[in-house]
Amino acid sequence: MALIFLYLLLFNKTIILQPLEIVQSNSSVQNSITYTITEGPTQYQVPLVYEKQSKSNTVFPVQIHKDFTDTLDYDLDEFIDKINECLDEPRVKSKSSDITSSGKYIEPVFGTEIDSDKLNQYIKENYTRKQTIDVTQFYVQPDLTLDKEYKKLSEDIQNFHVTWSNGKTVTKEDCNLTVSNDKIHINIDEDKLNKCVATIVNTYDTVGNFSTEYKTYSGDIKQVHGGTWGNIADTKAEEDWVIQQALSLNAVDNRHPTMKQEMPDTLPSKRIEVDLTNQHVRYLNGDTIISESDCVTGRARDRATPTGVYYISEKIKEKDLKGPGYVSHVHRWMRLTNSGVGLHDATWRSSFGGNIYISNGSHGCINLPKAYAYELYDTVDVETCVVIFE
Repeated sequence: MALIFLYLLLFNKTIILQPLEIVQSNSSVQNSITYTITEGPTQYQVPLVYEKQSKSNTVFPVQIHKDFTDTLDYDLDEFIDKINECLDEPRVKSKSSDITSSGKYIEPVFGTEIDSDKLNQYIKENYTRKQTIDVTQFYVQPDLTLDKEYKKLSEDIQNFHVTWSNGKTVTKEDCNLTVSNDKIHINIDEDKLNKCVATIVNTYDTVGNFSTEYKTYSGDIKQVHGGTWGNIADTKAEEDWVIQQALSLNAVDNRHPTMKQEMPDTLPSKRIEVDLTNQHVRYLNGDTIISESDCVTGRARDRATPTGVYYISEKIKEKDLKGPGYVSHVHRWMRLTNSGVGLHDATWRSSFGGNIYISNGSHGCINLPKAYAYELYDTVDVETCVVIFE
């Protein structure tokens, strides 16, 4: 007995403390190891029957360590067949998520079909170490590529929003944003979204409503309202941009909208002021006069030049100004409004300033002496600010 323990220690063999059996010389002992095969709540007990051959009177553990498997006589293939027989029953095949020819998304099916090759290989590799085998680990799995995409889109929809710098926000509810199972794409109510976006970005528009206290060159404070100065959001461009964010399920914060026109709230130092009461034009840089001249503005009783804050939107040389019953050619044209109000030379006039505008004013434009119109045209730029007040 002592020699056996010495042998095991010398060759680093593992001693398993189990109930012992006495094996007689030149005899065999039949025994079995019971394996538990589980599938959900169902369990199967499958024995692995083996015989151990002994050549002399020796005490061996009943369950032999794997280092001694060369002394066991068993049929592993028969054991595997028994396991497969237990599992031989009608089974549901797994089906991968898919899209039909008509474009409809099909949910995946998680079946109970067993990958026998993987199960059998697992048993062969682990039967000496594992006595419990969970066959659900060997179910054939469906391809979840499309399913994961579908679920990810559903989750990402919850995060979609666009918040503008004015604190206004659109979310999935504002455009009925959902995932369609038709080719797995995003459903969006563009009309509803566009209305929301238009309402929000239009709050950035200030043209026509721009109002400011203006200190004139003479030091008077004038409340000036209206004109073409201010901001205009590009509603269509912003609608298109937001739709793309919705389709991409982006989350955007502090968005400044796309603008057609953007002007500072504080008027620039370089500006033109038109004093309707005194019929005088000054081109200023701060409190410094760059140039100035008398002028004639719109006829007071019916064609008065509009007050407000404007900007020069175009400069054109040699232009015909047309209106009901007249065509006037001017050499230097500086537009202020789309309705046809601007600064220009008036070679048909011999005098400017005073009270001429009351009875013989223009059709609304600011008439200038030819020499001054040329000078002003050459020194101002498009977008130069023009303040008109009474």
